[in-house]
Amino acid sequence: MDKFYEQFITKDYGIAPKVMSVFFYIFLFFVAFSISLFVFLGFTSLYIAIFFLALSVCIFIISNSIFIEYEYEYFEGEITISKIINKKSRKIIATFDIGQISKAYILNQKDTSLKYIRACIKNIPNNKEMIISISQNNNQPISYYLSIDEKFLEILKKQKPNIFNYV
Repeated sequence: MDKFYEQFITKDYGIAPKVMSVFFYIFLFFVAFSISLFVFLGFTSLYIAIFFLALSVCIFIISNSIFIEYEYEYFEGEITISKIINKKSRKIIATFDIGQISKAYILNQKDTSLKYIRACIKNIPNNKEMIISISQNNNQPISYYLSIDEKFLEILKKQKPNIFNYV
């Protein structure tokens, strides 16, 4: 029997993503309009276009760094971690077999020397925040900071009880 589980990690951003998107397109419209006024206003319109272009780039960068969601997929022993940016683009962070997991533990607040790739939104209720380490061929293990719900943790405990029963 094929096992499949998908966990989507998000938080309520309200209307902020839509507002940022509307302002982005409005500023881009002003850029195009200012450039079209170059014939009548000269270089003044180019300065206005540069100003609105800078605003639209700032909004683009800010919205892509603030509005982030994550998705974990489990299918037949393989886990895929995806990062969803601004509800528009998806980037796969990692894909690995569950057999490659060498350690799983809860992050200790005092241990700041650990290096990991953050793949979660912090402080999601009813989720366990943990770090899992993946062993790769002759390389240093790669660690991921995840926020896993109870159902996904139960699936992992059934597949790798020697690692996940102690989390």
